[in-house]
Amino acid sequence: MNDKDCNKPEREATVPILLTAGEVAYELRKSVRWVWSARSAGLLPRAVSVGGSRRWLAADLLLWARSGCPNEEEFSKLKNMERKNNANE
Repeated sequence: MNDKDCNKPEREATVPILLTAGEVAYELRKSVRWVWSARSAGLLPRAVSVGGSRRWLAADLLLWARSGCPNEEEFSKLKNMERKNNANE
């Protein structure tokens, strides 16, 4: 083992890409029931379906929070604009 190896973590810290309702609730400091109610009311970004389960993209939730927590429709427009901007770069 050399000096370079001593400075490297054994494993890189990772952030989950997809979050469960429980994980979303934890991160937002809300209840799981609130997450499902907010999803039904269109207050959260759209969740994706994975094997019959609903999951939220961590990147979407981060962008959503940084954008002032817009409703699902406004967030969808914002996300589309972000994609177009990234495609033009």
